Amino acid sequence: ICIVDSNSLMLRQLAERDGAVVNSTVHLKDDRTRIKKALLDSRADLICMTGGTSVGVEDHAPTLLEEIGTLLVHGIPMRPAAPTGFGLIGDNKVFLLPGNPVSCLSAYDCFVGPALRLMGGLPEQWPYRSVRLPLAEKIASQLGRIEYVRLRIEKDKAFPIASGGASILSSTTRADAFLLTDEASEGFASGAEVEVWLYE
Repeated sequence: ICIVDSNSLMLRQLAERDGAVVNSTVHLKDDRTRIKKALLDSRADLICMTGGTSVGVEDHAPTLLEEIGTLLVHGIPMRPAAPTGFGLIGDNKVFLLPGNPVSCLSAYDCFVGPALRLMGGLPEQWPYRSVRLPLAEKIASQLGRIEYVRLRIEKDKAFPIASGGASILSSTTRADAFLLTDEASEGFASGAEVEVWLYE
């Protein structure tokens, strides 16, 4: 099986945008001993691990972080990005990001990016321009869950991009913008004016 590495390239660009100096990128197999050594050897102020963050047999990241540090959060009510986690090894922050590229992007934008910007003395807010636009179609959302919804902008309206699943990569490559639903709502009605953030 050939797994194409897209996450490290994306994360490097995003982290540098947010003021980080990326020291290294390490590619590791699902080998618990090697992953543990890499975590213990790192001197980074913030570590991003992508992949191996769920609850499968080969998903070592959460249990390793719990073993050698402190696992503070594992699993969030957000779609995609549910297997996201966060913890500490000493004073160093460790983010566990899903291996799926769309989930990884949404988890980075919502959690890692703000942390990096705060650490560097930059504004916490997203570095995306936001506008308010009417929705061309309704967006349904489950109560208690945040939806990271990709949008196409056309004729001053926001069109939700339909896909076979929340983590389908083409839903992001075709998107002009995104929005987040509120976990206390069931989404937005067609025609509702919403705040969207533009990929520029």
